[in-house]
Amino acid sequence: TRQRARRVLGARDMPLASGAGSDRGRIFLLALYYLVHNENTWLLYETVNGHGGSARISEWQWNPAAEFDVGRPSTIPVGMVDFDSRSGTTEHYVLDEGADPYRPDLTYHVLARNFTNAVVLAKMLPAGSVVSDASLTTHTLDGTYALLQADGTLGPVVTSVSLRNNEGAILIPVD
Repeated sequence: TRQRARRVLGARDMPLASGAGSDRGRIFLLALYYLVHNENTWLLYETVNGHGGSARISEWQWNPAAEFDVGRPSTIPVGMVDFDSRSGTTEHYVLDEGADPYRPDLTYHVLARNFTNAVVLAKMLPAGSVVSDASLTTHTLDGTYALLQADGTLGPVVTSVSLRNNEGAILIPVD
């Protein structure tokens, strides 16, 4: 996509016993999209395997949080390097990493990307670990933020965020 090829980046949120997606899935999949987003990418979000269902399209193929304007990608923090070991870019970077609480022999990674109106985080699942509360880690933030909710509204104001494996957070700076 950096060479002008256009791509639709699809994500399917398939929670157990529901065809309507999940709040956790909506935010995590949107955060993953924002980590690699550029002007040549578009998000496809859906929660069912087929398109023949009777539910309204807004229930299975829309993510209201995507309507929030996160702005444009902005520069990574001084002292950090992006996924390609470069400094001063607007790409994603590793904000934090450490021993996985469920399996200390594994390493978790919290990826981040800065935008003019948000900071996006996604904690990746180490192969062999779990996505339950047993994987919870807490990360201190560099300021005060409101959490973007799955319905597109702003939630609690925080100075730290706790994430399970395969969980994301979209943080909106609070003045």
